[in-house]
Amino acid sequence: MASSMFTKKICASCYLSAHHWKTTIRHSSATYYVLLPEVPPDTPETNVIMRFRNPAYSTLRPDGCVTGPAKLSIQYETKLGNLIEKLKDPKDEKTFESVFEPIERADVPLSYAYNTVKLFYFIKKNTDFEKAFLRMDPQVEKAKAERWLSETLYDSVKEVAANRSNLNEYQQRLIDIYLLEARKHGVELGPKKKECTDLIKMLKGFAVYFNRNVHLCGKMYSDVINNFSYIKDLPRSVITHIAADRSNPTEGPWTITLDPPVYLSVLNSCSDRITRYKAWIAYNTRCGVEFHKRNVDNKQLLNDILLYRDDYAKLLGYGNFAELSMENKMAGSLENVLTMLETYKTKIGPKVNEDIAELQQFASSKGFDGKLEMWDVQYWRTRHRNHIIGSDLDHISEYFPFETVLEKLFVFFNQLFGITIRESNSKIDAWSEDVRYFNVYDENDEEVASFYMDPYARSGKMSYKMSLARDRSDLVGTKPLSYLCLDLDPPLTKNTPVLMNFQDLYYLLKDMGLGLQQLLTKVPYSELSGQKNMELDAVDICANVMKRWCFQPQFLQNISSHVETQKQMPLELAETLIKDSYHFRRFNFTNLLYLSALDMELHVSQDDWSDIMTRIWKEYMPLPLNREDTHPYSFVDIMSGGYEAGFYSHVWSNMIAADIFEAFKEVGHNKPEQIRDIGKRFRDTYLSLGSGIPAGEVFRRFRGRDPSLDALLAEYGVSTD
Repeated sequence: MASSMFTKKICASCYLSAHHWKTTIRHSSATYYVLLPEVPPDTPETNVIMRFRNPAYSTLRPDGCVTGPAKLSIQYETKLGNLIEKLKDPKDEKTFESVFEPIERADVPLSYAYNTVKLFYFIKKNTDFEKAFLRMDPQVEKAKAERWLSETLYDSVKEVAANRSNLNEYQQRLIDIYLLEARKHGVELGPKKKECTDLIKMLKGFAVYFNRNVHLCGKMYSDVINNFSYIKDLPRSVITHIAADRSNPTEGPWTITLDPPVYLSVLNSCSDRITRYKAWIAYNTRCGVEFHKRNVDNKQLLNDILLYRDDYAKLLGYGNFAELSMENKMAGSLENVLTMLETYKTKIGPKVNEDIAELQQFASSKGFDGKLEMWDVQYWRTRHRNHIIGSDLDHISEYFPFETVLEKLFVFFNQLFGITIRESNSKIDAWSEDVRYFNVYDENDEEVASFYMDPYARSGKMSYKMSLARDRSDLVGTKPLSYLCLDLDPPLTKNTPVLMNFQDLYYLLKDMGLGLQQLLTKVPYSELSGQKNMELDAVDICANVMKRWCFQPQFLQNISSHVETQKQMPLELAETLIKDSYHFRRFNFTNLLYLSALDMELHVSQDDWSDIMTRIWKEYMPLPLNREDTHPYSFVDIMSGGYEAGFYSHVWSNMIAADIFEAFKEVGHNKPEQIRDIGKRFRDTYLSLGSGIPAGEVFRRFRGRDPSLDALLAEYGVSTD
């Protein structure tokens, strides 16, 4: 962004010092002392986090989650330094093996330790494990980033790349990733390399504070309600949570907060419009200028993040940050992204306007005498849904007992992909007595991978998508290991069956889509394992393919079994469930398009962010923009969440997934042999290749052509003729 856009560029070091961070440099007149990091004494024998081959969790301690990764980070940097010194020798022959294998050996144990501490960060919130991750994270990130800063390593990788014809496609892919990341870290900038490094460092610091401010600001809002009729339709669990006396939740008062379960329940089910408005406006003005005196406003940070990103991109030779972002995306170009967004807006927008008009008419028929605003939509769509669907789905979870669903899902995977998943009978060393361990076998009954499943919600555990614990590495001899963390209500007694609602099933399938890509990879290198180093807009493709089975009535029938009668779900009920899931979803999709376009324009345009927001909102959204709305101040995903100039990935990955799933639908549900053939092709491409080749090429190998926008349009009820 041009510097004229803002009145002042904040100095990162000044910003940090203003927040009471202090760095001390020990020196005496002309003598400076370099303080080397103390190497922790931890070993695999004394610290279980370092045992990547035979994990043990019950004895894992927070201090070990700091010292173990610290030791591995130092070892990683040491081995990398030794490699770089070796590569400086012009007589040393540069081969793929001589350059990459030392890094692979150091990466596998460090990545396992990092992934495990990150898991504990999510499943043991508000404990010392959370603090341990926050201490460990920057050290591991810094250690791994050293790869991109070495000109010697960069030149060696280029030398290996010169003999590209002698490399397999996985090796070529890894080389391309290394060369791009090094260029993005300024390795070709000569004397301007430090400027690039400083910009990266400042942007990371700004992102930390942006996220911190949103978190703190979200905790500041509370609204005390004394009228039970306002909140009586909220979920029972939420009412209990917000009640002053949780032992008597129907007696007030009740305190509304911006915690996601509470906030979303208020928008969905609170009958008092003023209460909904107060919560909505508080959420959408987080970190605004009115919070300046509380030191949690993001006005300056938002401006500086956009400005520094623009400076960074132009330093590297790009026209803007969005162009830079496209370098490692499946979309490939800004033009492709904007064409997709514009097409969906043009095609789906009129349908959304019709949906809003229908909702307005319904609300008016029920006594609502105003124009719908953003804080009204969720409430009235809930009532509209109840009016259409009624009580048909009140007992839907009785058709989805967890153990039966899991068993039938594994059978489905066997039929579709030729794999077998069996629970281990051996005693496991896990972090909770509820955790279970599964092995995955191929069609030859050879064990290829494993995963832990932590099924139940508990205090301090956050939802966490299925993630790799240990990468596949043929060099080190490790098989993939993943963590699957669900959020099911635990059984009331040992013999009480756990029932899943439709949302539980939906997220289980999404997680398994991610997990199968991690577990079934045939790529031999750890840095290409599962979704590692995958294009951001391709990461969720497999998850989005798998979730689409939820919207096939025959699949719902096959995976269901009534908890008492063991009968399948009737076809009519399955179709009603799908209809309920589709209700008013075009509005949600339009909001996703808006946020994607806003993100892109913020990283392209030289205009002030508020002018951009106003313009994009009018183009995409069917309701007026509230004049107090400053939601970009809390748009964490693009300011500190890794989706900068990449929020469109949520749309893109669904577009690709819809096109992929169309291949299954074209065959029809009553042709199991042909479905199995397509499943094999999906396994041989998406589940096997992972990050091993570019995402666009994976799609072409599966579909035999480039992607089309039509399948997703059809899903949203728009004709593609």
